[in-house]
This record gives sequence, C-alpha cells and structure tokens, in this order.
Amino acid sequence: MIEDCLIDADDDGICLKSHDPERVVENITVRNCTIRTNRNGIKFGTKSEGGFRNIHISNCIIEKASCDHIRKWQEKLEFIELPTTVISGIALESVDGGIIENVTLSDIQMYDVQTPIFVIMARRNTGQAGNAAFYNSEGIAVNPELKPGQVSHITFRNIYAKSHSKMTSSITTTEGYYIKI
Repeated sequence: MIEDCLIDADDDGICLKSHDPERVVENITVRNCTIRTNRNGIKFGTKSEGGFRNIHISNCIIEKASCDHIRKWQEKLEFIELPTTVISGIALESVDGGIIENVTLSDIQMYDVQTPIFVIMARRNTGQAGNAAFYNSEGIAVNPELKPGQVSHITFRNIYAKSHSKMTSSITTTEGYYIKI
C-alpha cells in the first residue's frame, strides 16, 4: 500500500521494477498521492522480467517537480510548448518478457505532462543478463524465443490530462502481438 504521499522527485515518482522472471510484482494499491516529477509519474518497468499483476492506482495528482535543474525539455525539444517536465504521467512498459495484467487506474489528474498515457509491449533490442539480442541490425529476429510479454485487462477510468507535446498518448506493441485493454 502506498497511500497519502507527497512525492517530489527529479526521477520517476513511483516506479515498480521486476527483476526476476519467476516473480511477479503484485497486489499493490496506490491512492491519494500527489506525485511531482521530472520524468514519469507512475511507471511499471522498464525492468519487467516477471511483470506486474493486480495493481490499483486511484485518486492521484501528477504534476511537474518543484524544481528542474537538469532536464529543461522545452529548451531541448522543439515540440514541447511549456516548461513541462513530466515525460509520461502513466507509463506501463513490458519490454523484458513479463506480464502486465489486471491494472486499474482511476481518478487521476495530470498537469504539465508531455505524454499522459504510454503503454508498450515489446522486447528490448539488446539482451539482458546475457540473452542474445532479439533483432539484428537488419531487423531480423535472431533469438525468436525471446518474445514480448503480455499486457491485458488494463482499465483507465476518469483520467484528466492535458498533453503538451506531439505524442498525446501511445499504446504500442511489437508487430504480430496484441495488447488486450
């Protein structure tokens, strides 16, 4: 349970990681939090070997951090219209073969966000922990047993956000695979 927190971070605000393919990060509730960040407000991954299951996030506010000494995205990227520091409000990233399932995100408000919702199911091009690369430089699968994980049963309810970049939100997967939201 993560509850009634005020988080003000230069990196990701709340970031769940899954380092063991035999263990799933599960049964987590996050509620009534204000998350100020210069990266991602709520993030699953990028490390996502086993994955994430039965996670409920509600009644949270995501906004830019109180100060930004390093990032200054609007100075570096021409399509960022304001001094917006939050990259993604919600980033669900299964890129190491793990699952993301039974996730509910409700009653979330996002301000000063570049991309409010970012969901990806893919496989990183470089191996982790000694695995061979999934694709070679020509885009050909060299280790086809390294497949993307699974993303299913994701619910977004009562989300308020205003995007400040060209990519308002993204739900993306590897060709031939599907995300079941």
